[in-house]
Amino acid sequence: KTDKGKNINLKMKYFLDYMKHQQDDNPLYLFETKVDENNTMRHLLDDFDHPDLFPHDWFGLMNDEARPPHRWWAIGPKRSGTTVHTDPLGTSAWNAVSHGVKRWVLFEPHVPKRIVKGRDVKKKGEDTEAIMYFDFLLPRLKKANPEVRVYEGLQNPGDIIFVPGDWWHGVLNLEDCVAVTANFCGPESFDKIWKRTRKDREKVAHLWLRNMKKFAPRLYARATELNQADGFRMRHQRGPGEKPDGSDDSSSDSSSSDSSSDSAEDLSPEGLSAALGGDVVLGHAAKKRRAEAAEPLPRRRRRETEDNPSPEAQ
Repeated sequence: KTDKGKNINLKMKYFLDYMKHQQDDNPLYLFETKVDENNTMRHLLDDFDHPDLFPHDWFGLMNDEARPPHRWWAIGPKRSGTTVHTDPLGTSAWNAVSHGVKRWVLFEPHVPKRIVKGRDVKKKGEDTEAIMYFDFLLPRLKKANPEVRVYEGLQNPGDIIFVPGDWWHGVLNLEDCVAVTANFCGPESFDKIWKRTRKDREKVAHLWLRNMKKFAPRLYARATELNQADGFRMRHQRGPGEKPDGSDDSSSDSSSSDSSSDSAEDLSPEGLSAALGGDVVLGHAAKKRRAEAAEPLPRRRRRETEDNPSPEAQ
């Protein structure tokens, strides 16, 4: 997009030529979301798979048209990058680099927006784009807020960065970079994501809940339990002008830009596999399982042996 928010469409060969010759302070950064819709680009999906540490994506219970944007192929020249932001609906994300080097900064969710954005240290005429932020604003805000914990690092080819939901993060490409990134709904964050989706994306939540009932009954039970706990009423449960909490609102707008079918044949096998690739484990149990999966194999085997000694050892 341009600085005014207008979309730019151009052939890949022209973008590559731009990458080679550009000298912009704030270069264009390509995020391709419609890989599935292009017969040539669709083959890129064969070149990667979700990292083993993130086996569940319960947004896979929605078809591609209904679910929020979740997967991007990112390519950008040196000095391009993103402003500091959080990802939508509280989703977590992973980012894998195949070419180039990225510089990352992350802040915990509780850090105020004005601090992470550098608003208190930004001088007149400065912006918050990646190169300005990393070179000037970030050093100043760290000096002005020594109590704030700042996570920084470099990501090289083959490295994967995990960004927990609601964490502030920004990226600067130190070289020409190619990466793939995806947002997902994992077990440890389902409660939070469900509450936000049902409020902010009503039609999406309706389709999601119906497919939970069909394909993931335990997940459906958890979603309905959360609704009952705070008295939330889904759009199909409310009368005209009724708000989610059951009160009347004659100005309520029940429309939504989200619209799609949720029939079983519309769900991709990959999506169902990611959503149903194991039993449903939520909250702290999910975090424990993920920590165990991340253990080095020798240590994991030793722990399993200690937890389940052989009959001879007993």
